[in-house]
Amino acid sequence: MKLLYEAHSQQELAWRRIRRALEGLPVSMLEFIDETYGSVAVPEAWEEFFQGEPPTFDPESPHFGVFCSWWHFRWTPDFPESDVIDKSLIDTAPALALLQRKGHRVDPVLQSYLRSALQAPLSFYEVVSVSPGQGLRLREFFTQRESAVIEHSASQALRTGELVFGSLVACEGVIVIEAMGGVALPPAVKQALIDFAEEFRVTPRTTLERLADYDLELIALYLDAAADLLEPALPKLNNTDGEALEMQTLIYDIHSADEAFSALGDLDFNESEAEQRKMCTLTGSGAIRKPGLPGLNGATSCIRRGTTPYSAGS
Repeated sequence: MKLLYEAHSQQELAWRRIRRALEGLPVSMLEFIDETYGSVAVPEAWEEFFQGEPPTFDPESPHFGVFCSWWHFRWTPDFPESDVIDKSLIDTAPALALLQRKGHRVDPVLQSYLRSALQAPLSFYEVVSVSPGQGLRLREFFTQRESAVIEHSASQALRTGELVFGSLVACEGVIVIEAMGGVALPPAVKQALIDFAEEFRVTPRTTLERLADYDLELIALYLDAAADLLEPALPKLNNTDGEALEMQTLIYDIHSADEAFSALGDLDFNESEAEQRKMCTLTGSGAIRKPGLPGLNGATSCIRRGTTPYSAGS
C-alpha cells in the first residue's frame, strides 16, 4: 500500500512539473509563429484543418484545442502554395522550429514534452475506466494500446465506453493528454473507424508514426462525427409505406358559430355553459360571433369572412 501511495505521489509530482512547464506555452507559440511564419500561418492552418471548407475562425470552437495541438505539432506549410515569411520553414512544424531555433532557452521539461508531442499522433481513444478527479485509462482504437493517463478535469466528465479524439504525450515518466476534442463520441462511431482501418489497412501492428501520417483523414472523421452531435439533422417522418409525410393545410367552413359552440362545449369539463359563453365574442343580438373556447383559440386566429356565414382555417 505504501509503495502504491509513493508511486502515485511521484506521478502527481511529475504531472505538476509538466503543467508548470506548459504555463504560457500557447501565448509563446502564437508569438513565435507570428514572428517566424507570419500572420498567414493561422488562416492557412485553419483552412487545412477543416480541409477547404473552414468556418469562421473561432477560439470558442469545441474543436479549437485539437486545432491548436495539430497546428503546433503536425501542421507544416506547403510548398509552393504557402505564403509564410521564412521559406526555410516549409515542411517544418512550428514546435520543431521552436526547438531548433530557441531550444537552448527552453525549460528541459518543456523540451522533453515538445519532442514527445511531435511524435504523438492524433487518434481516437476509447475510455476503458475512469478514476474521477485523478485519471483514466484509454485504449487507442486502431492499435489497441492502452495507456494510464493522469488527467484531473476530463476524468470527471468522461464515461466508460465513450470515444474521444486527441493525442497523448509521454513525459517525465507519466502520460498526459496533450489535446482532446470538445465532444465525447458515442460507441456508434466505431463503424466509421472500422471502415477507415479497412480502407487504409491500419491494424494493431501499425506504428504510431504511420498512424500520424493519416492526421487529416482522422480529423475529417472526427469533424463528421462531432457534427452529427453538435448539429443533428431533423428527423424524417414517413408513413407506413415509407413515403415522406407532407404537412397539409385544411380549410373548412362553419355555417353556425352557435352550432360549433354547442358541439364543442362538452370538451371543456371545468367551465359551465354560462362561463363558456362569457369567453365568446357575441353579436348585438346575443348570437356567438367568435367562439372563445380554449380548444378553439388556435383555430379562431385564422377566421376569415367569405361567402359563408362563418369560415375558419386550421
